[in-house]
This record gives sequence, structure tokens and C-alpha cells, in this order.
Amino acid sequence: MNSPRAGEQGPTPRRAGLAFYLSRGPSLIVRGLFEPGAFAHAAHRLTGLVICAYLLAHIIVIGQAAFNEQGFDSLMRTFHRPLFLLLDLLLFGAVAFHGLNGCRLMLHDLSIGLRHQGRLVWVVTAATFSLMGWGLWALWPELT
Repeated sequence: MNSPRAGEQGPTPRRAGLAFYLSRGPSLIVRGLFEPGAFAHAAHRLTGLVICAYLLAHIIVIGQAAFNEQGFDSLMRTFHRPLFLLLDLLLFGAVAFHGLNGCRLMLHDLSIGLRHQGRLVWVVTAATFSLMGWGLWALWPELT
């Protein structure tokens, strides 16, 4: 093996790619998702995508009001059904998690609570479910 010349770097270490994880079976991927950092990262990305999709749908629905008032009113009656109210509750949970986890990430960037990041992920998750419970309680009269 040739050693690097002066001014050159040696071989770069190989990073584990998707093929590495897939070759070791799905258990490695599933196990990794339950680590607090991996869970928070995946959930933060997923909730961000959900919020973006909602905003796009929201712009389309509100744009409908400018062209067809009766169609917009019909759409609003549809959105007041229990299924859509439960979807609103899930959206509320996504926004709550994304916001609370964003605050946790800001604390992390400021080097506050670095030793407790694993616990803070579960605190954020518990707070999200608590807020969703409150949201369900608030929506309950509309659902029944």
C-alpha cells in the first residue's frame, strides 16, 4: 500500500451507507429509531413535511373562496366532520412536536442541557401527547 505523499491526505474513512444498514437486517434500523436522537430527528423531519403539506392544502382551499363561495361553504361543512376534526388534532400534535422539538434543538445549539438531551426528547414527546390530550378534550363536544 502506498503511503500518501507530503501534502496529501490518507484514505478517507468509509461512512456507513444505506447498503450497510440493509445488509444487517431491519432490526438495526428499527432499533436505531428508538434511540432518542434518531427518533427526534425522524419525527422532526416527518412533522415538518406534514406541516408543509397542510400549508399547501390550506392555500388551495382558501384560494377556492375567491372563485366559488358556495363550493367553499360546502368544503367547510365537509371539514367540520369528525374525521377531519381528528385530522386537525393530528396536525395540532405535529405542530406542537415540531415547535417543542425546535425549542429543544435551540437549547442544544446554545449548549444548554447537553447531558440531558435524551431525557428532553421524551419530555418533548410527553408534552406533545399532553397537548394532544387537551386538544381532544377541547374537541370532544364537536366530535359527539
